[in-house]
Amino acid sequence: MKKLLLLVLPFCGAFAQHSDIRPGEYESHSMGADFLLRIHDNQTYELVFLRGDFEKQGDTLHLNTNKAAHGDFVVTPIARDKNANALTVTFRGMTSRYFLNSVYIGTQHSDSRPPEYKSARDYIKGTDERDDEFTASTPVSVKIDKTKFLYLLNYKNYFTEDNSAKPTIISKFEIPDDVSEVDVDFDFNRMSDMKFRIYQDKEGQLVMTEGKSPLTFVFKGGDRNGTTVAKLQPQLIEDTDFAKNAGIVADRDELLEGVIEDAAPSYAFKYAIEQSFAAAQKTTAKSKDKFLVVYFDYENKRSRADFDAFIKLAETDLGYAMGEAYVESVDHFNFYLASDKDKALLAKNRLDAKKPQILVYNAAGDLIYHTSETLKKSMYFRSYNSAYADLKQADEHLKFDRTLSNKKAAAPELVKAFNAISKTERIQYETTVADSTTVDYETELEVVPAVDTVAAAYSDYARAAVIRDRDHLYKLKATPSEVRAKWLQIVQFYKKSNAYNQDYIDTGLSELLGDGFNSRLFNDNAEPDAATFDFLDYVFLQMPEIKKAEAAPHQSEDAERNDIDSVLGSFFGDHAYTADQSQQDKISAYYKKYIALSGGNPALLQAYFYFVQNGLSPKTEREYLDSYADFFNSVIKPESGVIENLDRAFGESFSDHTDWQGFKYEFSNSANTVAWYVVEHKLGKPDLEKAIRWSEVSHRIDSKNAYFLDTLAQLYYLNGQKQKAIATEERAASAAAGLDDPAVKLQYEEILEKMKKGTY
Repeated sequence: MKKLLLLVLPFCGAFAQHSDIRPGEYESHSMGADFLLRIHDNQTYELVFLRGDFEKQGDTLHLNTNKAAHGDFVVTPIARDKNANALTVTFRGMTSRYFLNSVYIGTQHSDSRPPEYKSARDYIKGTDERDDEFTASTPVSVKIDKTKFLYLLNYKNYFTEDNSAKPTIISKFEIPDDVSEVDVDFDFNRMSDMKFRIYQDKEGQLVMTEGKSPLTFVFKGGDRNGTTVAKLQPQLIEDTDFAKNAGIVADRDELLEGVIEDAAPSYAFKYAIEQSFAAAQKTTAKSKDKFLVVYFDYENKRSRADFDAFIKLAETDLGYAMGEAYVESVDHFNFYLASDKDKALLAKNRLDAKKPQILVYNAAGDLIYHTSETLKKSMYFRSYNSAYADLKQADEHLKFDRTLSNKKAAAPELVKAFNAISKTERIQYETTVADSTTVDYETELEVVPAVDTVAAAYSDYARAAVIRDRDHLYKLKATPSEVRAKWLQIVQFYKKSNAYNQDYIDTGLSELLGDGFNSRLFNDNAEPDAATFDFLDYVFLQMPEIKKAEAAPHQSEDAERNDIDSVLGSFFGDHAYTADQSQQDKISAYYKKYIALSGGNPALLQAYFYFVQNGLSPKTEREYLDSYADFFNSVIKPESGVIENLDRAFGESFSDHTDWQGFKYEFSNSANTVAWYVVEHKLGKPDLEKAIRWSEVSHRIDSKNAYFLDTLAQLYYLNGQKQKAIATEERAASAAAGLDDPAVKLQYEEILEKMKKGTY
């Protein structure tokens, strides 16, 4: 193996040299990383922060960082006292108490005795310094018994699950008899763990990459060897199961427990842990929304201790989440540690008793999910990053499947299941898994099928999936065609009976919004069809009762109930134009039915006008003009002034949607737009007279608007009122002088000349 001095970031620049700073090479172990500073005679410098060995494989150099030589720690003796009975260990650089929570210190007093480990956190507890006196770079000193060998390690399971399969690297240092204090630089720099490689490109440049953006180096010549400092050289030991071999439990949960133990939550939540599976099921059955988490870990002698430690942390989490008192909505799980009597559950589901297993049951006692992980590793059942939403969705899918497969289920029971599915939380899956098995509800086999092969991308507000091994989570059985057939059965039932049913209304409204069971189950939104219009007929018939239900106080489960006017407005607005003219005509007819039921509400009339405007074509011209006339007449009454009319309409129908100024602007702009349509298409006398009235109102709202004046002038001219047209067009040209576009003024002046000459 060859030695490489790697300049990852060579810098060149002026250096104001002082007499007491000599050119040469300087080393630093600050901030958790190694640096080499070269100061040259020509007032330039180079800064190196990665060094190590390299291996040559073919035409590529594979670089190892200097961590391969000294591990995570650099130990330097800084004080000597042969009579000292303790060793002071000082951690420097970016080594606050937070980072030291993952550090373990081992002492070995002779070759014949095994090392004894204790966390740096436990040592720090014995110091007198206060937490608020520490910053990120404050040195932390602890005293340990005088030892022949010092062991230091960074137990990385504290930081991330990804490190759980990696061996723990232990740095072993032999401490000279006279050393009484050592400095420790703790290197948590993740760059040190990167795997770089260098190859030579066709131009002879060296290209360094870790699979990301490469760095390119041009050869400048020369090779220098760096200097070294008086530091202790470690022996590196790899331990694949450090916690077990050292006789300690050093996982993330236990370490976090130490961090939070001095800040207990205000509410002391406690789980009721039952002593049998049957008792745990009975307790869970009392709450329809809870899940029972059953933990099997027969091969682990510490399974009870691990389970109790997990429960303690989970209780602390919930205590924080609940605040000052118990909050049922965040209490999602019950826990039970399986005994030897429960092995039949694993055999029943063909699961290996020699591995840790977690089985999750719903309140009805159905197996929803299983995984071969420990409670600590899965992290699915704590209040943060909880898998509750994933499990709840799977549970609803199971209930839905059972209801659909029940041939005796009546329409009210079916629609209740559809409504429940429409309210399930969206889960966004990163990947899909092919369907592998099915569930037979008539047998006792509880093998759980794979995740639904639904389209991966949901809407922006979908929650990211938490459970990784989704092939062990319950999968929906029902197909789109089966679901469709059941929904048609429900629609036909209520078409005949007309009985009021809130579940049916809520489910149908969600479908109209494109956010109902089809979207939740299959990420699909079907176009309006016969069932859609049958549902609308039902809604129109039940409108008084629906309005009454909306006005009544809602229970908590009804808090997200859809507002009927908002839903219908969105539905008709979303289907303003379709290629199928017969479908378009039918949607328009139902929209008009809805407006009639509202008693001519101006806001609905305006919405219908926009609906027609969005699908405007020569075939819909008459509907366009008539719909605007209906809206205009619902706002502007002949017996009152324009502003008085607008103020009344705003207060009654529009104040929830816009502000007063915005409403005036929108109304005047629409009036001008439709009036201009009459000008452009040279429509007949009846439409011309209506358009003049519309244009005059827009002008009264904004009398200095050049565009409004021009529209009104041209309408007057087309109606034979030439002198009035000329006077109005003169005002339009004058107002256009204030516009940013000078071409508008010239255009209006040309129109004015033609009006005066009678050639317009």
